[in-house]
Amino acid sequence: MSAETHAGARDVPMSWDEYVALGEGVRGEYVDGKLHVPPRPTFRHQVACTRLTGLLAGAGHLAVADWAWKPGAHEWHPDVMVVGEDVDVSANRYTGRPRLIVEVLSSNATDDTIRKMHQYALHGLPHYWILGQYERTLWTYELTASTFRQTAEITDRGTPPGWDVEVAVDEVLLR
Repeated sequence: MSAETHAGARDVPMSWDEYVALGEGVRGEYVDGKLHVPPRPTFRHQVACTRLTGLLAGAGHLAVADWAWKPGAHEWHPDVMVVGEDVDVSANRYTGRPRLIVEVLSSNATDDTIRKMHQYALHGLPHYWILGQYERTLWTYELTASTFRQTAEITDRGTPPGWDVEVAVDEVLLR
């Protein structure tokens, strides 16, 4: 198998069956018939994911970090995902429609702001948040028809529209 490299990520062509045969420990996503392996997340990135997951769970949402979502032919591994009560806790991946996905920007920001945003909209994700570590900003989006429209830009603290959780950006991100 050959691998292409872009923005620090690797793409390895393979079938779905080959991808599944890699096992649960694979650190990548299945997109367009390829295993997409992004660069390893940084410590700051992981702390932000942990804190956001705790914040959402503390508000009563069923939130999980870095678990697979399989809509159709793709499989994504969002940084943080809020799932519904239809979750099968014994499954390797979530096949329902999440209520919210949060991506924390890192070295492959194009994936989160263009590729994933487009795919998530196509698969009917109702809410999408992007947390910019360097911009120290949380952008929130809501699905309208088949595209996302921005609903908030939080740089200090605020409650994203449609959610019952206040996010203090400086408390989520490390200095």
